[in-house]
Amino acid sequence: MNLSPNVLRWRITLPLAIVSIMLLAACGTDDGSSDSGSGPVGSGERDATQFIVNTESVFSVDDLKAVGWKEQRDLLLDYPESTAAKWGFLNTKELAVLVYPSAAIAQVQGAEAALAQTAVGPDGKAIGDQDRISCRQAQGQSAVGLVEPQDDSDGSRAFHISFSSETSVEQRVCANKFPTYRFFRILGNIVLLCEGEGRTGDQPSKNCEELPDQLQGN
Repeated sequence: MNLSPNVLRWRITLPLAIVSIMLLAACGTDDGSSDSGSGPVGSGERDATQFIVNTESVFSVDDLKAVGWKEQRDLLLDYPESTAAKWGFLNTKELAVLVYPSAAIAQVQGAEAALAQTAVGPDGKAIGDQDRISCRQAQGQSAVGLVEPQDDSDGSRAFHISFSSETSVEQRVCANKFPTYRFFRILGNIVLLCEGEGRTGDQPSKNCEELPDQLQGN
């Protein structure tokens, strides 16, 4: 049977139109699972640009101290091109800061570091080498440990967790590693790594949400 060009065109176009409508409907579905600038930082593909609050300002560790941040000690891992990498407390929550020579560097090197330090898997546990973690046990115990980089005998790089002398023997076994920092903001030349709110720290960080305005004098 010979079909006219118009009929052939109609038979080809209609199925394509149906497929296009189905794809548009699927893309328009919002299940609330995507990350946002104020929501939890998950382990999926994240765009660090959504966490950039200010692109030009230059801040220092002293600027953070001026708004109440209490410095404790240096972070232990290597953060390329950073001029300072420290952790401390603000409003009873942990807050770490990475300082870079410029906002441009912070948006590249700092973003990469922030994504790595706040990454979690589907179970909420830490992924990769993270500077500050919480070791939670089945019985509900929790202790924050420092991840110390060390060279193993075979020359490979390993990371070992150390605790304070007050940490119990049971707590030294870290089967369940959860990141201390679940949220971040890139503010000019600095990166803020924030502990979250709530019992498990997975609720949006007030420090990460409020500090940009405080530092900028608003």
